[in-house]
Amino acid sequence: MSDQDASPTAQLEAEIEAQRDHLAETVDQLAHKLDVIKGHCDTVGRDFAEIEATLTARADDLDTFVAQMEDYAKLGIKTVMIVPPTGTPSRWIEEFVAPAVQRVADL
Repeated sequence: MSDQDASPTAQLEAEIEAQRDHLAETVDQLAHKLDVIKGHCDTVGRDFAEIEATLTARADDLDTFVAQMEDYAKLGIKTVMIVPPTGTPSRWIEEFVAPAVQRVADL
């Protein structure tokens, strides 16, 4: 997304949103979007820290997921919603989510 494309949405976010959920995208893409929103916050006189940036992600491999979350945490992402695969969600929660929570809790 270019600065020009992001401007109307980012400006609105800077003015009124308390939370902004982002779909999993590259760390660089998300960093760019957050920088655009920070710029709009500066323009309207709002503290960017008032907006909670969250992430929605799909995950299959625990080690890859943890490594990615470390990068997102550096951007200020503190809340991640993980979309379960189809099939057996209860087994996925036990085998993937529970260990993932333990490993990313301190990031």
